[in-house]
Amino acid sequence: SSTPIPRLTGSNLHAETHKIGGPGHIVEVDEAYQGGKKRGRAGFKFKRGRGAEGKKIVLAMIDRTTRQARTVIVPGISQLQLKAAISEHVHPQSTIVTDTLSSYGVLKKTDYVHMTVDHSSKFTDGIASTNLDESFFSLIKNAIRGTYKSISAQHAQRYLDEFTFRWNTSKRSDGERFATAVASGEARRLFYQRPVGAAFAKHPQNDNVLVRPASERKKA
Repeated sequence: SSTPIPRLTGSNLHAETHKIGGPGHIVEVDEAYQGGKKRGRAGFKFKRGRGAEGKKIVLAMIDRTTRQARTVIVPGISQLQLKAAISEHVHPQSTIVTDTLSSYGVLKKTDYVHMTVDHSSKFTDGIASTNLDESFFSLIKNAIRGTYKSISAQHAQRYLDEFTFRWNTSKRSDGERFATAVASGEARRLFYQRPVGAAFAKHPQNDNVLVRPASERKKA
């Protein structure tokens, strides 16, 4: 598969620390599922709707006013898990629109205004819709099919960071986007061993040097 921007540059495209939304802002929240096997190979693909057990869950949050997105892989869709992810990335007092998954009901007990749309009967109910999320997931699905073919679940968040970065900077020129991506990797070193998952540890006297444990050297 192709290599995502974060792995090429060592950049931290997931570095946006400010929350999206806020008073008067509508934030669409929805989840998609990735994983499974296709033609005998483990792959990364998106499935809309509730996924089978074992699939990774991708939560997308998009500010309808600013068009800024945040995406994270969540461990599950319980009330506590969804609330924790949303609270980390969405400003209190935002209006949040979701589908009718019961776990989202916990938002009614928070500082958020919560609206729902029942996808079993309609995709838009007044101002309640998750159409931006649908478009976002569609772009990711098409990118995986057309460019990457499949992507490793091990590096799923890195790919999501790239897709989110592309979405958030879609109004900028290619030059501006490239400059932003490179700048986000400033003062960061990229070691080949890190993205491929080899067992390396920091040198005891120099944090910028990686060494292979003795146990791993014996196996080589």
